[in-house]
Amino acid sequence: MLFRFRATLIAAAIATATIGLAIPANADECPPGTYLAASGDCVPRPEPGKSPCPNPTAICRDGDYSCSEHPYSGGTCHGHGGVQTHLT
Repeated sequence: MLFRFRATLIAAAIATATIGLAIPANADECPPGTYLAASGDCVPRPEPGKSPCPNPTAICRDGDYSCSEHPYSGGTCHGHGGVQTHLT
């Protein structure tokens, strides 16, 4: 039983370390056309009049589409006048 517990702890530590390496440390590590979201993921940057992602989640008040992973959070369309319409 103790062996199984230790093996589980080791596996969890390895998984956590692996996942941690995949998350960008800062916005400079996101590809062009994306930004670092509050979740730590790089997401497509809103663009006027067209969606930079296949399934936009909101339309901002300035007409840009948002690909926010959490469209009902306070940060969606930040810098774009806020959310005009939620699409999900």
